[in-house]
Amino acid sequence: MNPKRIYIFIFLLTSVLYGQAGRQVELKKINFSGNESISSNELSQVILSKESPNWISQFLNKFTSFGDKAVYFDSLLIPSDISAIVSLYQSNGFFKVRVKNSYSIDTASNEATLNYLIHEGDESHFKNFKINGLDNIPGEYKDILLENAKVDTTTVYRDAIVEEKKNFTITFLRD
Repeated sequence: MNPKRIYIFIFLLTSVLYGQAGRQVELKKINFSGNESISSNELSQVILSKESPNWISQFLNKFTSFGDKAVYFDSLLIPSDISAIVSLYQSNGFFKVRVKNSYSIDTASNEATLNYLIHEGDESHFKNFKINGLDNIPGEYKDILLENAKVDTTTVYRDAIVEEKKNFTITFLRD
């Protein structure tokens, strides 16, 4: 491959990756709206975007190991944030969740606000829990596994419940 083409490719790649490097805008606030079932605090923990610390924390960070550095707005993180929010909702039984975003940048103060609008949709409930491949298991063991697999149809779907039942079955069959 021509070295000139390699240099052009590297230049284009770095300009895409560092497209916002010339303009440093602090991310001052992240807002979540429409989230009734999952707290804003829990949502903040799963997304990559983080709010910038207050000025005292930033000031302390300049001279000591206390405090934190400023956090800058990066619009390239928004798709990952949305994916993380959707994944969290789906693991908690909201399979039809929709997430939209918007942001505003105050050029005078170089501060940004990021907003996520969440439409949770309806919660999904368990219909049944089925275990396949128990044909060659003795009846008394099969009964124990099928009893564990029973689920209340008013229970809201949670990945943790499925994982718990799966682990019980695997452990029981292993022992």
